[in-house]
Order: sequence, then C-alpha cells, then structure tokens
Amino acid sequence: MKIALLGNSQYNFSRVYTDEVMKKLSSLGELSPRISKENIKNYKEFLNGCEIAFSTWGMPCFTEEEIREYMPDLKMLFYSAGSVQAFAKPFLNCGVRVFSAFAANAVPVAEYTFSQIVLATKGFYQASKRFRLAFPSAVKFGNSTPGNFGTKIGLVGLGSIGSMVAERLQSLDVEVLAYDPFVSRQKAEDLGVKLVSLEELFREC
Repeated sequence: MKIALLGNSQYNFSRVYTDEVMKKLSSLGELSPRISKENIKNYKEFLNGCEIAFSTWGMPCFTEEEIREYMPDLKMLFYSAGSVQAFAKPFLNCGVRVFSAFAANAVPVAEYTFSQIVLATKGFYQASKRFRLAFPSAVKFGNSTPGNFGTKIGLVGLGSIGSMVAERLQSLDVEVLAYDPFVSRQKAEDLGVKLVSLEELFREC
C-alpha cells in the first residue's frame, strides 16, 4: 500500500508527523516524501494507484482537475488538524472521503477558553495591571469583582468547542447564554444553556 504525505509547510508538517508517527505510518505501507503544490509533478508515478493520503496544517489546495490528474485512485484523506473548508470541496467532488481531527483539536481549545473565562470573572487581567501600577487600586478592584457566582457567561457558537466549554461551565455556579442560529433549543437545554439573540448576549453578559 502506498501512502501520500501532503503538505506545503515542512515546519507545520513536522510538528504533527514526528519521527514516532512516521514510524507507525511506515509500518502500514510505503510513504512518499512530503508532497507540496510545487513538487507534485515529481511524484505523479508514486501517486498513481495511491489510495490514502495524510496531511495537516499547510494542506495544499488542489483543483478537481489536479486531483484527477495526479491522484486518480485516491479514496481517503486524513487531515490531522481542524477545519477542512479551505481545501476539501474538490476532493469530495472527486469522491474522496475526507477525515478531520477537529473533535480532538477542540478539546485543548475548550480547556483554554474555559480557563480564560474563569480568570476573567475573577478580574485577573485588570487586577494584574493594577498591581503593577498601584497596589491599593488593585486590592480595591479585586474586592469589587463578582467572581463566578451568579455571573452571566455568553458563548458565541455552540459547535464542538462551544459545546465543550458549555459542559465545563456547568461545574460553576454561573448562568450561560449562547447565540447560535444553527443549534436546536433541545441541544442548548441539554448543555444547560439559554439561547438568545446576539444583541441580548452582549447586553446581558
């Protein structure tokens, strides 16, 4: 089995496809060197008959014509990153199944977002600046911040990341509002979230 490795950026590619990952992939079949938009002509023979490809950030954007010419037998593309919007449509139109790691990528983003919300409700950023400039002002400000209890938190979007953040916010005694025109009220209720308009979100939170 031949496996194509697609990527315009060596830096981004090597961050994901480490020596350990490459060793695992090589146990599955014959790996190509990193194929970019610029050098794909050099690997036309290798790509002929190749059914699987892997990529990550820096995925080349190919046209349908290029896919049919250089990767006529490709069946699956595994993208070790999030959104595939920039490049996937031509592949899908050519019958190639595209798989993304968006769900796995959403976890650390949701954790980071949750931590920033907690710090913000504690007045961390404003207090840090005041501590540098004037200690008494910082103490006064710190005593005036509401903290988490009873605070209204607003989420714009309840996709993979927004949903994970909402789930984590259930561990706090806060009220969570969200704006997402594509999410059902049932899903919002399951997440413990109240759906509101964008205007109400910014007015209330």
